[in-house]
Amino acid sequence: MSKFNLFSFDDQRDALLKKLQEFNYVHFNKVEGVDEKSEGVREVDNGDKLFAIEENLTKINYVINLLEPYQKKLSTVEGLKIVPKSYTLKQLREFGSDYDFQKVYEGLKNLEDEKNDLLQEIQNLKGKIGELKPWEKIDIPLSDLRKLNRVEIFLGTVSVRFAEDFMAEVKSLSMVQVEEISRDGNNLYLAVICDLDQKEECLDVLRKNGFSNAEVKGNKLVRDEIKDLEAKVKESESKVNSITEEIGSNVKILDDFKLGYE
Repeated sequence: MSKFNLFSFDDQRDALLKKLQEFNYVHFNKVEGVDEKSEGVREVDNGDKLFAIEENLTKINYVINLLEPYQKKLSTVEGLKIVPKSYTLKQLREFGSDYDFQKVYEGLKNLEDEKNDLLQEIQNLKGKIGELKPWEKIDIPLSDLRKLNRVEIFLGTVSVRFAEDFMAEVKSLSMVQVEEISRDGNNLYLAVICDLDQKEECLDVLRKNGFSNAEVKGNKLVRDEIKDLEAKVKESESKVNSITEEIGSNVKILDDFKLGYE
């Protein structure tokens, strides 16, 4: 990359900066060795203008990248039929100064942010559904599990490797009962029903056998909690589809932004 010092008359400064904008890879460095007391010579402070230009280009490029996936793919023959438009530099400048890129950018950015928030919400909801699925066969409301007076119910998992030893030890406790809710390749999902008089012994068995407590959130039957979450997923997915269509409807301005980037 070539380096050079450039001097100009003050009244030609703006025209010079506009001319330099035509080059994509021009970088401005702090001028060393300039005597600011020298008559008629001073360093040009172009930082704010260049920053604004760079910021606008970033926003325009954001819109281009956002809308391009929605653009119809033309066949080779269709593409050959299109005659590229040509513009003078003056026309490009006039177009750039007249077109409200900022307003369009903000509208599309807000839509994309809303869409991303909804996608994150959908992911979170599906995560909660996944956590509840192993407990779907619990046949009493979750709130009722917390209202029992004489017994305490522990929901959790035990590795299949320790399941046999765990079950044998639990059977030795006369006032403890274990219900298997479900299982997968690695774990048993269990409800351990323990009389309060034998709670300490029960907890000791759970600790020794790697029982991992599970926090199953909700108040209704687990299957009803899952249905509620699935309904929210569908609602959010519907909103995502609507926003996607709204973003896609702006593809007609893609060429304007490509022209603005030039």
